[in-house]
Amino acid sequence: MHTRPDRSGARWFEGRRGGSTLAHVTTRSRVRCYSPLLIGAICLGVAGSVSPIVAYVLTISAFVLFFEGGLALYERAGGRTGGMKDFRQ
Repeated sequence: MHTRPDRSGARWFEGRRGGSTLAHVTTRSRVRCYSPLLIGAICLGVAGSVSPIVAYVLTISAFVLFFEGGLALYERAGGRTGGMKDFRQ
């Protein structure tokens, strides 16, 4: 997560609204972390009331979403999960 706002648009944004861009980064990271967990829970809830084939697809997608949300929480807490910035070729 960035600790400083982007220099290209930060002055325009601060001049217009009088605030920092860091608040939006924090809100965006919260949504990125918790929305897959919420959507996965909804998928599991819906999977109990549909046909078995659709329930199977919803269950698999819910587990994938839980995995994605868990990794996003791990990255937000400071863990290094790797990515393009870490493993450049």
